[in-house]
Amino acid sequence: MGGVIAVAIAAIVASQLISFGPDLGEKVRTLAASHNPPYTYNTRPPTSGNHLASPAAYGFSPTPLEANAVVHNMEHGAMVIWFQPGDEVLAGQVSDLVSAVGRQCLVAGPYADMDNTVAVTGWGRILRLDAFDSVQIREFIAAYRGDLGPEAGICQGES
Repeated sequence: MGGVIAVAIAAIVASQLISFGPDLGEKVRTLAASHNPPYTYNTRPPTSGNHLASPAAYGFSPTPLEANAVVHNMEHGAMVIWFQPGDEVLAGQVSDLVSAVGRQCLVAGPYADMDNTVAVTGWGRILRLDAFDSVQIREFIAAYRGDLGPEAGICQGES
């Protein structure tokens, strides 16, 4: 009888883990979203909030990301890879990763106003890394790409 109960409990726990999915990175409080200033954010780099009316281009950018535009991409379900500028090796690693996983619902580029070497964000969620970690970044993107944001999924038709 004890074995049957243990199997039942294990099945319930497994089904809960599967139904809720992964819980990667940090969940952060989301801000309201509109296409009007002020453009203030509660995380560095931002994960939600007011933003420009036009999103940024999808894919890898060698030039610094414009946070006010990229937040619009996240509103549409995109993931963003932000990294400290000035490191060509790091830029190459991020560019290669974007090429490997595809640019759909993904923006990447340098951004100086952050505390970590690399961060990956989606609407209301952030993964902070002190070094490039392809495995963690891929898992985070796979878990949330296209699914976060008040207008999640729109990015699939934009990118």
